[in-house]
Amino acid sequence: PVSPIGIVQITSQAAAQGINTFLEFLAFITIVLGITNFLPIFPLDGGRVVMWTVEKIKGSPLKTQTVVIVQVIGIGLLVVLLTSAVYLDIFRPLPTPFK
Repeated sequence: PVSPIGIVQITSQAAAQGINTFLEFLAFITIVLGITNFLPIFPLDGGRVVMWTVEKIKGSPLKTQTVVIVQVIGIGLLVVLLTSAVYLDIFRPLPTPFK
């Protein structure tokens, strides 16, 4: 995983190689963010689709307590992912394809 710190570093390297490389990298980031948004983690759109599907199959809304628990778990997963990405960027930088 790469955090915003790593994305900025890679973006500057891509920009230094020219406008085509820079635009290709921006397109790549846009596609990755779009796909990531559909992960079945509740704060993301994919998680909402899963919750709506469960409610549709069940035939009634989920209990508020259940929704809150799923939200807390999902946000916790996102915090762990972001924290680990920032940690790796700071303490163990990954090689980038744009050098």
